[in-house]
Amino acid sequence: MFTPYLNAQSIQGVVCDQETRKPVADVHVYLDGTSIHTITDKSGKFELNAKKLLLNTHLVLKHVSYELALIPNPFWSGIDTLFLKEELNPIEEVVIRTDRFSRKQKLKAFREQFLGNTRGGKACKILNEKDIQLVYHPNSRTLSAYADHPVIVRNSYLGYEIEFQLDEFRIMYSNDNTLESDYAKSVSLMGPRSFKDLSPENSIIKKRRDLSYQTSPRNFFHHLANQTLSTAGFKLYYETESKQEIPDSLKNKSSGTLLTLLGSNAKLKTSVEFPPDSCFIVKDISPLKTIILNPDFEFTQEDTGIEEKVYADIKILHNDLWSRTFFLTDSFMVDPYGNTDRIKKIIFSWRYQWYRVGEMLPLDYQLSE
Repeated sequence: MFTPYLNAQSIQGVVCDQETRKPVADVHVYLDGTSIHTITDKSGKFELNAKKLLLNTHLVLKHVSYELALIPNPFWSGIDTLFLKEELNPIEEVVIRTDRFSRKQKLKAFREQFLGNTRGGKACKILNEKDIQLVYHPNSRTLSAYADHPVIVRNSYLGYEIEFQLDEFRIMYSNDNTLESDYAKSVSLMGPRSFKDLSPENSIIKKRRDLSYQTSPRNFFHHLANQTLSTAGFKLYYETESKQEIPDSLKNKSSGTLLTLLGSNAKLKTSVEFPPDSCFIVKDISPLKTIILNPDFEFTQEDTGIEEKVYADIKILHNDLWSRTFFLTDSFMVDPYGNTDRIKKIIFSWRYQWYRVGEMLPLDYQLSE
């Protein structure tokens, strides 16, 4: 069903009650992660128009009286009539538990990791913090967050109001006695989200959005798909190890380097720059691009701390900012906006790992011409 709908940019359908089969009006219909949304009319009909095809998004149906519905692959799944299941709202058992951290401490940790520690993240305000439940699990050293209603975030720096349905939020720590961000080993953040543009005509806000996009993983994938990494100023590196004599100037030093002294010889890790086009093969299946990791290029898989097979471990330098990307897949697709279809198989660290809600842009965002 992929090909017939590949070039379709208009999504139309009718929303009905699953039991009565009657049309449902005033359903909020949107493409997950975008600013593309509409409301069903009295006949339950809707139409969404996207400029270009989007990957890694769902069609989301939201109504106060019904359960949230997610329809995968809306651009090529062939949508006609969609059904909503009535929200029963059962009375839930409330379990009161105590842990070693106060709500104030847990909420601080949640804000830092949910919003991010960037200018955008610091400018965000969560409008309904009282709806957020926070639980610390000492056995796994994990802080989890839950919310029955979408978390509403107002980002004054980028000019958006974001509704984030918190399906999953976890912070895993390396130390059981603190929630400080320095001890956060990993963060998992998942859920549908929609964007409301609060500043569509503000030129200053537009410049900030462009800057946020330029420092995001999507900008990297956009240039990768268009084979313009070099012209856009990206430099790619991989690590290699070589056994060599340690210079006298580095012996008996405690300068924070990663060198491990093993007598007079040691394995020194060095970063080697390589041409960006040498490790990726790009195939055009317009409007999408398929990216294949070049099997002839050798990548190190050591010291990643990742249990799954790592096909590539690449350091990215762009505008004096370093990022590191682990590819747990040997191929993936990229859409015209720089979104990928296998985002769970691509792990970011360093600069890109701070791309949280405070820096998020709609999936259909494009740079100024």
